Amino acid sequence: MLKNYFITAIRHLRKNRGTTFINIAGLALGIASLLIILIMVRYELIFKRFHSDTDRIYRIVEQFPVDGETYYSSAVAYPLPEAVKTSLASAQQLTACRMKGAHSKLAKLESGNT
Repeated sequence: MLKNYFITAIRHLRKNRGTTFINIAGLALGIASLLIILIMVRYELIFKRFHSDTDRIYRIVEQFPVDGETYYSSAVAYPLPEAVKTSLASAQQLTACRMKGAHSKLAKLESGNT
């Protein structure tokens, strides 16, 4: 009985080659899209997991409006890292990203040293 189903399916696929091609191409495109989306979601979800204390990591982002739209930047004002270090006693280590023209600098702040 199962053999008859396969024979009928193969006859139908041979008879309607155009429809078969469109269906198989659509299925392949859908599966490829699904895999790409899953890879992207996995990448976003494992961000910061290589650190042992991920629940203690925070990112300070500067928000600024330009022509009615809101933009965000990870490069903060120069005195902000020192102010955060002095005002928050719970901040043990700090890393700041400072933009200067097209170049960026990373500075690790520990015990008030830049």
